[in-house]
Amino acid sequence: MMKASIIIPAYNAEKSLEAAVLSAVQPAPPFPFEVLVVDDGSTDRTPELIADLSARYPAVRGILQENSGPAAARNRALREAKGEYVLFCDSDDAFLPGAVERAVLLAEQAGAEVLIFGYALIQDGVRSDYAYPQAVSEEKGRWQEHFAPLYRANMLNQVWGKVFAASLLKREGIEFPLMMWGEDRMFVFSAIEKASRVAVSSQVLYSYILQKSSLITRFDPQKAEACRQIYRRTESLAARWELHSPESEEILSYMYVKSLLSVFATLYSDSCPYSYREKRRFARQVLAQEEIDRARRFPSSSGRAFQIAARILKTKNVTANLLVAWGMKKVSVWMPHLFRKAKHAYNKGEK
Repeated sequence: MMKASIIIPAYNAEKSLEAAVLSAVQPAPPFPFEVLVVDDGSTDRTPELIADLSARYPAVRGILQENSGPAAARNRALREAKGEYVLFCDSDDAFLPGAVERAVLLAEQAGAEVLIFGYALIQDGVRSDYAYPQAVSEEKGRWQEHFAPLYRANMLNQVWGKVFAASLLKREGIEFPLMMWGEDRMFVFSAIEKASRVAVSSQVLYSYILQKSSLITRFDPQKAEACRQIYRRTESLAARWELHSPESEEILSYMYVKSLLSVFATLYSDSCPYSYREKRRFARQVLAQEEIDRARRFPSSSGRAFQIAARILKTKNVTANLLVAWGMKKVSVWMPHLFRKAKHAYNKGEK
């Protein structure tokens, strides 16, 4: 039986795809595995590169589809995956050496339907390791107390950095919602909600390569609504698991507001086509979200800059919030490492 399926969606990824694929096949895990590379309607040499990699490595299988977005690409691969376990890798990232074997072994040892492990963030050649500081391997009904801290530690935001039991995904019909942002989180939330056992390892097994363009993500007019849906989803999970502590409320509010602030920052990215008047109209619509009023408490360790930005957000003043957004964009350009620490702050105490 095929032990593992590694899924890599690719769109115009000719510069980075080979490194991502090689990280999964070299060294080859000591069990049957497959690497499903989904070309999502690329217009560069990505299809030819996939064909070449498939010819060189029997475990690699290419799948071609019209451009439909990463969620649809991953769903296509999930439907064709034959492995007992499923792992994901982005086309511009990579597994650390031996990671696939190690991750699957950890999931098997823990008897977990979802295993969460750490990652190394690489920016301008500088590596920072991100991992939950303690191993968690508890039966369902006990691990949930770690939900909010795991979320704040950036362990639940991405679909990579995890092992999923294929039986869980098939049994519960779990797929990626067709969103252009936030689909990773919604998929992870569904998996951990339905899993009979969730385990967390502090081992760092994945390399997240932060591109300069990733500091301020592309503008997407639907992202604000996605933030709202994700916040409601986390609130519903917290209610279901009876996580009523002030710490949980603070963390969920913090993650929601931090995401909304990033939405405002994208208004000043090169990808935003809006005029200033259109920016104001968009900002007014975002500030009308009633969830902003509910997000009242934030962790004291969230940092002074965040606390100030959050207070301004809650005033719902359009001009003031656009000024904050402009400032965040400038910081991301002038001081990218400082911006990265603020954006990816976690339990090592980065502010």
